[in-house]
Amino acid sequence: MDDIFRTEEWDEVKSVFPNCFNGSRILITSRNREVALLASDTPPYILPLLNQDDSWELFKKKVFRNGVCPPELVIPGRQIAEGCKGLPLSIVVLAGLLAKKEKSLYIWSKYVDHVTCLDTDMCQKVLSLSYTDLPRRLKQCFLYFGMYPEDFEIPVKRLMHLWVAEGFIQHNDHRYSEDDAEIYLEELIDRSLIQVARRRSDGGVRTCRIHDLLREFCIKESAEEMFFAVHSYNRSIPNNCRRLSIQVNNAKQYINANPSIPTSARSLFFFADDDWNLKKDAVSLKWVQKKFKFLRVLNIQKVATTEFRGSIAKFIHLRYLTIRFSSYTTVFPDSIVKLTNLETLYVESYGLKKCLLKGIFKLKHLRNLYLRGVRVFSFEPCDSEEALGSLQVLSGPAIYCDPQKRSFPAILEKFPNLRKLKIQIVEEHRDDGKEVVSIPSLHHLAHLEILKIRTFGIYDQAGRIPSRFTCSPNSIPSRITKLTLSHVVLEVRCVTMLGQLPSLRVLQLEYTDPDLSDKSIHVIANSFPQLQFLKLELLSIEKWEQEGGVQCKP
Repeated sequence: MDDIFRTEEWDEVKSVFPNCFNGSRILITSRNREVALLASDTPPYILPLLNQDDSWELFKKKVFRNGVCPPELVIPGRQIAEGCKGLPLSIVVLAGLLAKKEKSLYIWSKYVDHVTCLDTDMCQKVLSLSYTDLPRRLKQCFLYFGMYPEDFEIPVKRLMHLWVAEGFIQHNDHRYSEDDAEIYLEELIDRSLIQVARRRSDGGVRTCRIHDLLREFCIKESAEEMFFAVHSYNRSIPNNCRRLSIQVNNAKQYINANPSIPTSARSLFFFADDDWNLKKDAVSLKWVQKKFKFLRVLNIQKVATTEFRGSIAKFIHLRYLTIRFSSYTTVFPDSIVKLTNLETLYVESYGLKKCLLKGIFKLKHLRNLYLRGVRVFSFEPCDSEEALGSLQVLSGPAIYCDPQKRSFPAILEKFPNLRKLKIQIVEEHRDDGKEVVSIPSLHHLAHLEILKIRTFGIYDQAGRIPSRFTCSPNSIPSRITKLTLSHVVLEVRCVTMLGQLPSLRVLQLEYTDPDLSDKSIHVIANSFPQLQFLKLELLSIEKWEQEGGVQCKP
């Protein structure tokens, strides 16, 4: 258990670790000696500072990866490592800085002078040295991490959308802005300023976090530059701060204590630990609208429907909106379409039964639409409606599919430039229990790279949802790099087609009905040339044969 900082935290969890004298061991790390003394009668082990040799080994590993240090850099390298006084964080951060520099005696000699004169506040000065060395385009992206609570696991996709909405990433007609944002993040990771928390199946970063000391540096530096402010019960808030992160335990208590808080912030994050009665005490958007009139970014986790309908349309400058409905919400309000500058919209609600957006085509700048927990995403696009050409990500909704009405293809034809599509197809009409429905062709989505389809049919007499949707060779566009199919019947010729996709790196097949799937699949040689990750879960297939052997990496 890493970083137990307060004795109260240990008191809350220790009861689940009974001493049964079975030889088990629990390792606890803490920066608080009082916690260590309370947790065990055994004297705590105080981590020593690294000696000179260990400091040099850690430094070399971070700068050269698996390479070898040139002989002429050994002496200045050792001097730099020793100048960090045995503090691993300082060594790692400084090594991350030099890893991006020219490997020359002239460059390294400059840093020897900087490090050897550091005093007891050395760690913060090393961090300052690395921050100063960052390119201008990376500085604001790095400081942005300080807006999140301590030890917060940050979803990378949302972070990238935020950077774009904030204007940190310049729009490029020939590139997807989030691709540039991903490059920025990788640079910060390479410099050891940001830590990877979890990775995706294709090796990309799913979530990340920032070290506590680096976070404190971001907060301090941002306060000086008026870049953002973190507001809690023990922190004051400046009037002219551009971004505000409110981090409290009790949201209702905070709002009642700050009824007239003045601010000119353009971005507002609201993090609250409590799970209070949403129906009575939800975050008041009226309060937000009154005090934050010019917001471009709004991240609120919990909100009541009645207040949402009355206030959200007034945030006409919004580019990014994350909002989580309370469980009693039934219909998503149409007032959202008045936010004509909106670029990214995240909606979370596991009680939202209907999402009817008749005016969605008015959101000409909408690029990313995430609907998590929304059971039905429904609208009837008119032929006269212009296609929403800006939409590049549609993720999460459950869409009714009536084979007789062909409503599903009609919806997707209005989003011609999608790069990522994750949907759940729900069967709406059924004549008998044996009819198999084909997933319509998606080849008109010429830019589609990521596709995830999960289907739901009507429950049969045994209480199962049979797989009644089939995937044909005409269903999948050729540019796909990541494909996930769940509860979908694969034709044998479709598997052959998938093996010929030139860019497919990730393939995940989940749940097929044994009555409708072949027991054996034979794949020709040289299939799946780029495949890196293969997942087969709960399939009825008994044998998968590929000529020349499967080339999938473990």
